[in-house]
Amino acid sequence: MNQLIAMKRGEIDMSRRCSRTKAFRNHGLKLKNARYSLSALCEEQRKVAISVWQDEFRVNQGRMIYERTTWGDWYDGPGRRDCFRHLRWAVEHRNGFVDVVICIRKWTEQGYVMIDSFARPGLVMRITRLDPSTGAFRLEQVLPAKQAA
Repeated sequence: MNQLIAMKRGEIDMSRRCSRTKAFRNHGLKLKNARYSLSALCEEQRKVAISVWQDEFRVNQGRMIYERTTWGDWYDGPGRRDCFRHLRWAVEHRNGFVDVVICIRKWTEQGYVMIDSFARPGLVMRITRLDPSTGAFRLEQVLPAKQAA
Protein backbone atom coordinates (compact mmCIF):
# COMPACT_ATOMS: atom_id res chain seq x y z
CA MET A 1 0.00 0.00 0.00
CA ASN A 2 1.23 3.49 -0.77
CA GLN A 3 2.64 5.01 2.42
CA LEU A 4 1.15 8.44 1.70
CA ILE A 5 -2.33 6.93 1.43
CA ALA A 6 -1.72 4.93 4.62
CA MET A 7 -0.62 8.09 6.46
CA LYS A 8 -3.78 9.93 5.37
CA ARG A 9 -5.88 7.04 6.64
CA GLY A 10 -4.03 7.16 9.95
CA GLU A 11 -2.60 3.66 9.51
CA ILE A 12 0.99 4.75 10.06
CA ASP A 13 1.75 6.11 13.51
CA MET A 14 4.23 8.96 13.15
CA SER A 15 3.64 10.29 16.64
CA ARG A 16 6.20 10.69 19.36
CA ARG A 17 6.38 8.23 22.28
CA CYS A 18 6.78 5.29 19.97
CA SER A 19 8.99 2.28 20.64
CA ARG A 20 11.77 1.52 18.17
CA THR A 21 10.02 -1.76 17.43
CA LYS A 22 6.83 0.09 16.45
CA ALA A 23 8.78 2.69 14.47
CA PHE A 24 10.41 -0.09 12.41
CA ARG A 25 6.96 -1.69 11.91
CA ASN A 26 5.82 1.66 10.48
CA HIS A 27 8.40 1.03 7.74
CA GLY A 28 7.06 -2.50 7.28
CA LEU A 29 10.09 -4.09 8.96
CA LYS A 30 10.67 -6.25 12.01
CA LEU A 31 13.67 -5.98 14.32
CA LYS A 32 15.60 -9.20 14.85
CA ASN A 33 16.03 -8.28 18.53
CA ALA A 34 14.23 -5.35 20.18
CA ARG A 35 17.11 -4.72 22.62
CA TYR A 36 20.19 -4.68 20.44
CA SER A 37 19.15 -4.40 16.79
CA LEU A 38 20.14 -1.10 15.18
CA SER A 39 18.63 -1.88 11.79
CA ALA A 40 16.26 -4.18 9.96
CA LEU A 41 16.30 -5.82 6.54
CA CYS A 42 13.64 -7.60 4.52
CA GLU A 43 15.15 -8.95 1.31
CA GLU A 44 11.73 -10.01 -0.04
CA GLN A 45 10.44 -6.43 0.21
CA ARG A 46 13.86 -5.03 -0.72
CA LYS A 47 13.73 -2.72 2.30
CA VAL A 48 16.34 -1.61 4.82
CA ALA A 49 15.96 0.81 7.72
CA ILE A 50 18.49 1.99 10.30
CA SER A 51 17.96 3.73 13.63
CA VAL A 52 19.88 6.99 14.07
CA TRP A 53 20.21 9.63 16.81
CA GLN A 54 18.28 12.81 16.09
CA ASP A 55 20.93 15.02 17.71
CA GLU A 56 23.62 13.73 15.31
CA PHE A 57 21.88 15.06 12.17
CA ARG A 58 23.17 18.20 10.50
CA VAL A 59 22.03 20.12 7.45
CA ASN A 60 24.24 20.86 4.45
CA GLN A 61 22.86 22.68 1.39
CA GLY A 62 19.27 21.89 2.38
CA ARG A 63 19.89 18.15 2.90
CA MET A 64 19.96 16.29 6.17
CA ILE A 65 23.26 14.49 6.75
CA TYR A 66 23.96 11.75 9.27
CA GLU A 67 27.59 10.78 9.69
CA ARG A 68 29.56 8.59 12.05
CA THR A 69 33.33 8.61 11.71
CA THR A 70 34.06 5.84 14.23
CA TRP A 71 32.30 3.12 16.19
CA GLY A 72 32.06 5.62 19.05
CA ASP A 73 29.68 4.33 21.71
CA TRP A 74 28.43 1.39 19.64
CA TYR A 75 28.86 -1.90 21.47
CA ASP A 76 30.75 -4.53 19.45
CA GLY A 77 27.96 -7.05 19.26
CA PRO A 78 25.48 -8.68 16.91
CA GLY A 79 23.44 -5.48 16.46
CA ARG A 80 26.42 -3.59 15.08
CA ARG A 81 27.49 -6.48 12.85
CA ASP A 82 23.93 -6.88 11.50
CA CYS A 83 23.68 -3.14 10.93
CA PHE A 84 26.73 -3.07 8.69
CA ARG A 85 25.58 -6.21 6.90
CA HIS A 86 22.23 -4.46 6.26
CA LEU A 87 23.93 -1.26 5.07
CA ARG A 88 26.19 -3.25 2.74
CA TRP A 89 23.10 -5.06 1.38
CA ALA A 90 21.43 -1.69 0.74
CA VAL A 91 24.48 -0.50 -1.22
CA GLU A 92 24.57 -3.70 -3.28
CA HIS A 93 20.82 -4.13 -3.88
CA ARG A 94 19.13 -0.74 -3.37
CA ASN A 95 21.75 1.67 -4.69
CA GLY A 96 22.39 2.70 -1.08
CA PHE A 97 18.83 3.81 -0.26
CA VAL A 98 17.62 3.27 3.32
CA ASP A 99 14.72 4.38 5.48
CA VAL A 100 15.43 5.76 8.94
CA VAL A 101 14.00 5.45 12.41
CA ILE A 102 14.89 8.55 14.35
CA CYS A 103 15.69 8.10 18.04
CA ILE A 104 15.76 10.86 20.64
CA ARG A 105 18.00 10.57 23.67
CA LYS A 106 18.77 12.57 26.76
CA TRP A 107 21.83 12.69 28.95
CA THR A 108 21.61 11.31 32.48
CA GLU A 109 24.23 10.61 35.14
CA GLN A 110 24.33 7.02 33.87
CA GLY A 111 24.88 8.12 30.24
CA TYR A 112 22.48 8.53 27.36
CA VAL A 113 18.96 7.13 27.62
CA MET A 114 16.67 6.75 24.62
CA ILE A 115 13.38 8.49 25.34
CA ASP A 116 11.56 8.31 22.01
CA SER A 117 11.64 6.87 18.49
CA PHE A 118 9.67 7.63 15.38
CA ALA A 119 9.49 6.77 11.69
CA ARG A 120 9.19 9.35 8.97
CA PRO A 121 7.90 7.56 5.88
CA GLY A 122 9.04 9.51 2.85
CA LEU A 123 12.33 10.51 4.47
CA VAL A 124 14.81 8.51 2.41
CA MET A 125 18.55 8.58 2.96
CA ARG A 126 21.32 7.27 0.74
CA ILE A 127 24.55 5.70 1.95
CA THR A 128 27.42 7.70 0.48
CA ARG A 129 30.19 6.24 2.65
CA LEU A 130 30.52 2.88 4.37
CA ASP A 131 33.61 1.55 6.16
CA PRO A 132 32.82 -1.35 8.50
CA SER A 133 36.43 -1.60 9.69
CA THR A 134 36.31 1.85 11.31
CA GLY A 135 32.56 2.08 11.86
CA ALA A 136 32.30 5.08 9.55
CA PHE A 137 29.26 5.71 7.43
CA ARG A 138 27.47 8.69 5.95
CA LEU A 139 23.81 9.02 5.02
CA GLU A 140 22.53 11.89 2.87
CA GLN A 141 18.90 12.83 2.47
CA VAL A 142 17.41 12.13 -0.94
CA LEU A 143 15.28 15.10 -1.83
CA PRO A 144 12.12 14.72 -3.89
CA ALA A 145 12.62 15.80 -7.51
CA LYS A 146 10.76 19.11 -7.04
CA GLN A 147 12.95 20.09 -4.07
CA ALA A 148 16.22 18.95 -5.67
CA ALA A 149 15.70 21.09 -8.80
